[in-house]
Amino acid sequence: MVTISLWQAALIGIWFWFITSLVFFMGLNFYTIARPLFSGLVVGLILGNPMDGMLIGAGVNLIFMGFISAGGAQAGDFNLAGTVGVALALASNATVDQAIVMASLLSVVGNFRWILWLTVNSTWTHMTEKAIQEGNTKKMVFFNLVPSQLLSFAIGFTPVFLACYYGPTVVNAALEALPVWALNGLTVIGKMLPALGICMNLRNLLNKNTVAFYLIGFLLSMYFNLSIVVVAVFGGIMAYIGIVGIGKPQQLAEGGDQ
Repeated sequence: MVTISLWQAALIGIWFWFITSLVFFMGLNFYTIARPLFSGLVVGLILGNPMDGMLIGAGVNLIFMGFISAGGAQAGDFNLAGTVGVALALASNATVDQAIVMASLLSVVGNFRWILWLTVNSTWTHMTEKAIQEGNTKKMVFFNLVPSQLLSFAIGFTPVFLACYYGPTVVNAALEALPVWALNGLTVIGKMLPALGICMNLRNLLNKNTVAFYLIGFLLSMYFNLSIVVVAVFGGIMAYIGIVGIGKPQQLAEGGDQ
């Protein structure tokens, strides 16, 4: 078992608050650095094992490939899965499959944090509306930024810090106490969850507008033996051409841009 020091747990807690805050990067961190693949790398760097951190993060990331957040409802908190899940897996020397199961369970627990954050933040919304009616811009900015970030830090940093600092001992004891058949069951479930995430993603891809691109990528990978990186670059180029490179149909008919 690897011990997570006080400062390492604090850094992971700060990282969790950073990626869950909607202030930084105007919310773009939700689609980029907050994903378990990148968070796994960061947590791995903090714990001195970036390669395994990224491998576990990549496995966890597969679960959330088809992730969609509709309002206050979400399938799971991938932020918690990609930080605490990876940290506890690295500290307890869990396999990737076991780590995926652990992270998926944590993502469900993380939903309670998300619901609490939305519920309490509704209070600041009413205060902001009152400040707008009074024409007090300073109060409006204050209630938009300060209380929500203090709340985010309190219910984000604190539980993550405590889970990372005290959690490895509990997780390691639990893994040692489980019988072989239970560990094998976790391994099987860990292999199935990424497949579920891939299927959810394919469900979004397989429609009349995008199925051709999917088939092209499949053929390039399976029959031309191109690496996934090359296929991804090729797909990015095709997406660029399809979105901004060929212009609007009306512009093409008139022979140029307007």
